[in-house]
Amino acid sequence: MKRLKLLAAATGSILLLIGMCSCKKDGVYSYTGSYSFKTSGTISVDREFTDEEFESDQVTLPLTPESGQLNILRANDTDVILTFNVIGGDAVVMNGTINSDNEIELEKNKRIITVKDGAVNPQFNVTVSGSGIKYDDVIVFYLTYSGQGSSTLRNYSITASNIQCVAKLNQ
Repeated sequence: MKRLKLLAAATGSILLLIGMCSCKKDGVYSYTGSYSFKTSGTISVDREFTDEEFESDQVTLPLTPESGQLNILRANDTDVILTFNVIGGDAVVMNGTINSDNEIELEKNKRIITVKDGAVNPQFNVTVSGSGIKYDDVIVFYLTYSGQGSSTLRNYSITASNIQCVAKLNQ
């Protein structure tokens, strides 16, 4: 009888351990970790010359690709802090929330970016927002940039953006 109880207890313990190990991580814990990332895409802008003799136009400009290290840290049961360390560039900190669909929603954040427009590199003050979805060990972020920029010859206003950031978990 004692052996039967001992066997039942051992079997129960093994099943509990298997259940704990095979559970899918959801929420904040599925996102936390250290990632390598790359961001690229385009912004569409209204471009207006500072000299009023020339007509304004609309163009699509490529972003300067960024890559580096991303750390996602747990803030609480639903919130995360994202720290982007861009190689040769900025350190960017953003806050995010894991929603009920297990997607990460980024809070709006301000930053300065530079893009290439022919021979000039206008700077833009942008507001970044977006969301991300995790697939196995990769997070795909879909970002939206809004804001204005300028160079010595032109003023710019962002009308649309198509920006992705792909982050792969470092193992």
